[in-house]
Amino acid sequence: MQEDLSALVKQCPNCKSQAAHLRRDWYAKTNPFRCLACNSVFGKTLIKRCPGCGSQDARLRRDWHQRARPIRCRACNAVYGGSDTRAPGKAVVGKTPHITRLLNDTIASRVDRDTLVDRARGLMLGIAAGNLLGLPVEGWSHERIAARYPVGILDINPRETSRRVDDDAAQAIELAEALLEQTDTVDAFARRLIAWKSVNGRGLGRTTRQAIAQLADGMRPPHAAYSVYRAKGGISPNGGIMRCAPVAVYYRTRPEMLTRMSSETCSVTHYAPLAQWSCVIANAVIAMLLGGHKPDLQRLLNAAKEDGCPDLLSAGRKAGMTTTVLERAAAGRPAPESISWLGSNQSVKGHTILTLQAGLWAAATDLPLEEGLIAVVSSGGDTDTNGTLAGAVLGARYGASAIPLRWTAYITQRERFAHLGERLLAANTY
Repeated sequence: MQEDLSALVKQCPNCKSQAAHLRRDWYAKTNPFRCLACNSVFGKTLIKRCPGCGSQDARLRRDWHQRARPIRCRACNAVYGGSDTRAPGKAVVGKTPHITRLLNDTIASRVDRDTLVDRARGLMLGIAAGNLLGLPVEGWSHERIAARYPVGILDINPRETSRRVDDDAAQAIELAEALLEQTDTVDAFARRLIAWKSVNGRGLGRTTRQAIAQLADGMRPPHAAYSVYRAKGGISPNGGIMRCAPVAVYYRTRPEMLTRMSSETCSVTHYAPLAQWSCVIANAVIAMLLGGHKPDLQRLLNAAKEDGCPDLLSAGRKAGMTTTVLERAAAGRPAPESISWLGSNQSVKGHTILTLQAGLWAAATDLPLEEGLIAVVSSGGDTDTNGTLAGAVLGARYGASAIPLRWTAYITQRERFAHLGERLLAANTY
């Protein structure tokens, strides 16, 4: 093999297939590669000299087969090499002409600027309020919450004013700031997540933590998220949808960019197709609400399906969750008045489709902002994440003026949240 290991050779010299992989016991083999097509072995024992500092003290990681950059130098800590031929070069969601057409129909009418500003501020403050309301009971069952809070989670803990921003809201801030940089949003967001984790990281989920670690190792999106997605067996957690809402404000009048950036910013840490499509659908709903339109969920789901979205109903049922909201939306029926369906889904509390349903319910329920958000966070499960998305949806629907003062008084950095909403809107051509 070549001494420079910046790219491992994966072409079989016999059959020319690209389906050749490094054997797990490469260090004990004279011929460390095996072709998956013709089963021949080839290559030489790996030279472990670091291409960065030249040190011979470079080693293959134990979980090399789960990493797109499997070799680390112990001297300079650089990572290099590549053994994952299936690592994708882009996010899952491509062009979405049907969703774009649907959104174009809803943004044609002009909206009063003061109303738009109130809704944009409400979206960002709703993210913070929903996150903080659900934070103290994260992971609790509906029954446990009902026993402790018989009338629901009504207030934010006053101590939150002196604490760091939790991960759901903090990542939404970092995404908003990355959008406002007006450079490469995906790379800027990745850099911001690495920096945020080093100084805060409060409440950081396992999948996001692992993806950020890969980004810090030098992997680029979406490879970092893909390596975690593959290593964890293709799970679809809700760490992407919880923070996606700022994209809907920034690209409200540019539907093609809204769907694209919803997917690409999700895939910085969450590669699962269901996670990316959940972000696209949630942001489409939010964009409609910002413009004062009641979302036609049946048309939206049909448009997403025509654009390549997986069958969300089947995926939800396969995961073992109740899909009441999706079933009613797909059939063109109103959302359920009760939110009891969310309280019955404790076994899949961190699934992206479950959080998406919480957001869709918040967009369709007849309850006002305060009652709707209390209902979501009081239903148990991943309360802070479900509350974050529901808060964004309800905030975009009703505006900051509908958020109780007793909540905003205890939102950490509340002026920053509100100002970010205004800045995102100002950067949009409305």
